[in-house]
Amino acid sequence: MRGLAILGLVILCGCEREPTFDERYEAAQEEIEAKAAELDRELERAQVEPSDPGEDEVVED
Repeated sequence: MRGLAILGLVILCGCEREPTFDERYEAAQEEIEAKAAELDRELERAQVEPSDPGEDEVVED
């Protein structure tokens, strides 16, 4: 009987609890904010660096 009780406690301790709604929401929000910041940096780089180096040059004859 004792062995069964100990086995039951060991099994219960091995189970992980699932994250709450608030924990899942916070994790998703952090991920979205990180992706948005990365997109902002990429957009900034694209605006600073022209896509074709000769594109902005004025050619005079």
